[in-house]
Amino acid sequence: MANDLQREERGESGEVLARRETLDLIRAYYQLGERPRRRLLDLAKSLNGEHDAA
Repeated sequence: MANDLQREERGESGEVLARRETLDLIRAYYQLGERPRRRLLDLAKSLNGEHDAA
């Protein structure tokens, strides 16, 4: 179970893209304009950096 989660976090599981939640997130992301998409991406990257530091 822990190995599955680690693989999923690294993007090694093809099932991640098949999840409805993932597809909804991608659709919502591309409905945003370019500037909000960039800001959201920067926010996600900064949150990931905080997670790695913890």
